[in-house]
Amino acid sequence: MLSIDELKQLEVGDTVFIFTNSKRGFGWNHTVEKIGRKYIYLDQQEIIDLTTGKTKKDYRGISLNVWKDEAAYQEDLRKHRYIRKIKSAVEETKLSYDQALKIDVVLRGE
Repeated sequence: MLSIDELKQLEVGDTVFIFTNSKRGFGWNHTVEKIGRKYIYLDQQEIIDLTTGKTKKDYRGISLNVWKDEAAYQEDLRKHRYIRKIKSAVEETKLSYDQALKIDVVLRGE
């Protein structure tokens, strides 16, 4: 996902990727058409709010995240799936106190 600082570095003509539907898997590349102080205007009437870093809410009240391209989206998705897998595995595993201490060390980055 692009940070607000990364969004502010976009220029007219650059493309970004917006994933629109998690159930059906729709995502689209959009071209930056105009850059204002508060918003970045894309083709197909999409608008990115520079205060949130997401698209402006649509008629359903949904705002979407923005990525540099589809590959960046897929990489982000892969990371989130792996994190969810590890969290689930730890939650379902009966840990000993020593194992819990080792995991705590890893989580704290020591």
